[in-house]
Amino acid sequence: MKVKKAGRSRSDREKRTVRRAEAQSSAAPAASQENEESLQTFFNALDDLVFVFEPAGRILFTNPAAQSQLGYTPAELAGMTALDLHPPEQRQEAAKFFAGMLAGKIMICPIPLQARDGTRILVETKVLHGQWRGKKALFGISHDITERKRAQERLTESRNYLYKIIDSLAEPIFVKDRQHRWVLLNDAFCDFMGHKRDELIGKSDHDFFPKSEADVFWLKDEAVFTAGKENVNEEKFTDARGKVHTIVTKKTLYTNERGEKFIVGIINDITDRKRVETDLQKFEFSIDQASDAIFWMTSDAGFSYVNDQACRSLGYTREELMRLHLWDIDPVFPKERWDADWKQFQKDKGGAQNLETFHRHKDGSVFPVSISSKHLWFGQTELHVAVARDITERKQAEETIAHERQLLRTLIDLLPEIFYVKDMDSRFLMANDTLAKSFGKDNYSQIIGLSDADFFPAEMAAASRAEEKKVLAGESLIHHEDSVFSQMGGSIRY
Repeated sequence: MKVKKAGRSRSDREKRTVRRAEAQSSAAPAASQENEESLQTFFNALDDLVFVFEPAGRILFTNPAAQSQLGYTPAELAGMTALDLHPPEQRQEAAKFFAGMLAGKIMICPIPLQARDGTRILVETKVLHGQWRGKKALFGISHDITERKRAQERLTESRNYLYKIIDSLAEPIFVKDRQHRWVLLNDAFCDFMGHKRDELIGKSDHDFFPKSEADVFWLKDEAVFTAGKENVNEEKFTDARGKVHTIVTKKTLYTNERGEKFIVGIINDITDRKRVETDLQKFEFSIDQASDAIFWMTSDAGFSYVNDQACRSLGYTREELMRLHLWDIDPVFPKERWDADWKQFQKDKGGAQNLETFHRHKDGSVFPVSISSKHLWFGQTELHVAVARDITERKQAEETIAHERQLLRTLIDLLPEIFYVKDMDSRFLMANDTLAKSFGKDNYSQIIGLSDADFFPAEMAAASRAEEKKVLAGESLIHHEDSVFSQMGGSIRY
């Protein structure tokens, strides 16, 4: 388990919040009560789970977000301690983190919270010293990281899914960077080379091939990097056992979002027979994590308060940001709409607002955010409090998954031979146009959800199903000769 040590983080916001609470103890009773009510109202507007504890750990206060996510009433939580909020089997570990945080040695506790119904809530919790109602207290703020974890899991699942498909292909596949080094290889390429993957990654052709062969590979690669055009070349290839192969290598250029260039190569060994030609692109993921930014907006769409994360995320100092208006940081919000929105906020009487929009950094760059806002009244003061969460990571994950699936679709469509994926009932889940045309269809979408029985004579369909059952039982059928009944003239091809 990795424990984050002291350093600059979103705790600056929480420390300032606690200092406001401490200031109440020295104020006049009436003013202190009013300030505490204002602070409590502010806590209630946060999406983070907020707790106030006695030094011994008994809960004094929780905000609605904590009550809602944990499933307890305020009265029930008031009779609990900090350790009661964690899963029973992790409370001893949580106690150690708690002690370390109080001693200032640990900044964040990663132990999850447990709701009343047993649900685990993934959080990062910080604990700070302060005062509450004139007495020493501890302030705990738990930030829900469930969405971040889910995004990471979706990315990992998608990547593993695609890598399994790539590794299932019989054709050797490689990706080279601008320095001609291998950065991605499939199992077939490693077998073809006669070396393990970790022996190949980061190396180039000159580390393994005779100079005469490596020079040819290098020149062909450079032509692709320079012209950006696809290259198909017949070459001589000597493997680790000294056997010379005649191969056809297809190379294409891929440029990622950062402008980095890569060569995607597919080898077809025509010494024995021609292999399926495929295409592949390297996938890169960038995950940016950020804490929530908080804005207090006034009736003129200005800001009466912004937290440190708001300043960091937008690149402004607090003084600069406080001079701006909503439409200065939200490029899609029209200035003329504000007055009508303000009146609607008042009409909704504090109802929560949730939307997705964009924020514009001081340098002009734009990034997506989700906004959770609420209209609040602090005595005679009227504010609209907005909590902005950077959702760049989630959007990138969605776009990356869509992009990866499109790459897979392109890879499949490039195959000159039949390719398909079936479910347990032998229905086509994925196929290429080559297969579809053999069935007399225009494209692969016309055969998805169908089975061999929809195209083959009953005897052939039954035989095909029998072979598939062998595969499902664990038997490997490699280089298997099969017959295909063509709908175009009713002929049989092998």
